[in-house]
Amino acid sequence: MLYFFIITLSLFIYTYIWYILLIYIFWKFLSKNHNIDDNFFPSVSIIVPCLNEEMTIAEKIENSLNIDYPKDKIEIIIIDSSSTDKTAEIVKSYENRWIKLVTVPHNWKAFAMKYAVDNNCNWEIVISSDANAFFEKNTIKKIIRNFNDKNIWAVTWAMRQIDQSWTTESKWWDLYWRIEKFMRIYESKFYSVISMSWEISCFRRDLVKDKEWYTKWCPDDFNLSLFIIKNWYRVLYEKEAFVYEKAPDIAQDVEKQKTRIIVQTITSVLLNIKLIFKWRYWIIFFSHKVLPLISPFLMILIFLVNIMLIKIFFFKFLLLIQIILYISYIFKINISVLKISNFFIFLNYLILKSWFMYFKWRDFTKRDKINSSRMWIKNNLTK
Repeated sequence: MLYFFIITLSLFIYTYIWYILLIYIFWKFLSKNHNIDDNFFPSVSIIVPCLNEEMTIAEKIENSLNIDYPKDKIEIIIIDSSSTDKTAEIVKSYENRWIKLVTVPHNWKAFAMKYAVDNNCNWEIVISSDANAFFEKNTIKKIIRNFNDKNIWAVTWAMRQIDQSWTTESKWWDLYWRIEKFMRIYESKFYSVISMSWEISCFRRDLVKDKEWYTKWCPDDFNLSLFIIKNWYRVLYEKEAFVYEKAPDIAQDVEKQKTRIIVQTITSVLLNIKLIFKWRYWIIFFSHKVLPLISPFLMILIFLVNIMLIKIFFFKFLLLIQIILYISYIFKINISVLKISNFFIFLNYLILKSWFMYFKWRDFTKRDKINSSRMWIKNNLTK
């Protein structure tokens, strides 16, 4: 029983600590380089899949029109999944400013993106971006410079979250993205990031044109990334290319957004589990995606086995620490020394809840928006 406890605890610690150190070490000794060119300006198609985005679509278009990139080398395509609000009407008001509106019948984002790539994008490089994610002025240049290297087929971004509430939940979300950013930087240098993010992702059109890369129940960004890597291409992380997005402020919004993403991630991981046998990539896939999905079960096992070992003094002490940490989370005791543990308990609670939702099988292809963040954009970016 003692050995079982040690193995379980080691796996849990590896998931959140040792893997981060391991990927950093791999970068030091096994990094892959590529050539960039700040003066490389190919033609680019920017596509924005959207559904009922009347609160943000005008701001998104204005933001896209004002990026620092040669205007004769950009086309902007809004892919509207048959919105029932004023989204299409707002987009049409911009059509005299080389904004193209395309309407598709289905409401899941991957279908809209695939339809645009197959039928509407005219240029070699495609950038897909959410309607509530906003480019910094030089973001496109920073991403595109990587495509000077013909061996680079996909690039993703860095997130900057707008957070003016500084609630516990928004701070948790910010911490999550800081950890993600660190891992993506060094995964990219070692081999490939695990997933592009739909706030902004960029790829060569020929990579996915007329190919069946997505599954209805899977997350669009993660599934596309797996498709790219399974075909022996890399997904790079450009740490100097930023988009910004309003951070969720309250626990309900964080929970709503994250559980949807995790349920879809579970589906993709189970469908692509064979990737753990792929050289270089298996370490990233197993450590960054597979192990985190089982970490709440590891936490439960650690607690239960600890109880079985209670006769040993050390394990009495260890059990007491766990009980204190769980109580602090349940009663929202957020003093400095407990903030990190509260975040990880919250994250594992979301993962566990997502497993229950996965087996319950709700339809997570629907775009379940965080409207509070969109209302903030409407009230602040228009001023």
